[in-house]
Amino acid sequence: MRIATESHETQRARWPASGRHILAHFDAASIVVYQAYPPTTAEYAVAHQRLGGPTFSLSRMSWVKPNFLLHCSFVPAVYERQEDWRRAVSGSSVRLQWDPDHDPHGKPLERRALQLGLRGEVLRRYATEWPVRIEDISAFVSEQRTRVASGRPIETPREHVLPIADARVAARLGLSVDSSSASA
Repeated sequence: MRIATESHETQRARWPASGRHILAHFDAASIVVYQAYPPTTAEYAVAHQRLGGPTFSLSRMSWVKPNFLLHCSFVPAVYERQEDWRRAVSGSSVRLQWDPDHDPHGKPLERRALQLGLRGEVLRRYATEWPVRIEDISAFVSEQRTRVASGRPIETPREHVLPIADARVAARLGLSVDSSSASA
């Protein structure tokens, strides 16, 4: 695996314990996102460095973690009226959802994690134009799962709070205030 890793315990000490934050492995030009696919879809993606093949469909929504844009439910702080939100959702190719983040044992945490649903033209571009590198990290995940089961410390990709400098974007995403000022 080519992604830098670090002890989960070390990272947990610097991550916010609660709130809505985008934790990610990123640099100035890219951000790592994670998806789980059936083996045939994953093998095609790694071999061709894009999503596609006989078992991947551009006609349905695909969920990625982490990143941005539209809420899956009405948020009064963002949309003045429910009709405004409904109109925005029907015309959007991106859905934003905040789910509980989890510890290595699967226990939900106070902190929320971003998940994006992509469809239409955004999904097509995400699948075929935007990938920088697609890597199968299944062996790494299996190794960490074995460590968790045996009570040993685990390594995870080195992640930091993704800073969002634009206050309007941060507010639209519903980020917790301190996530905009964090650095990598």
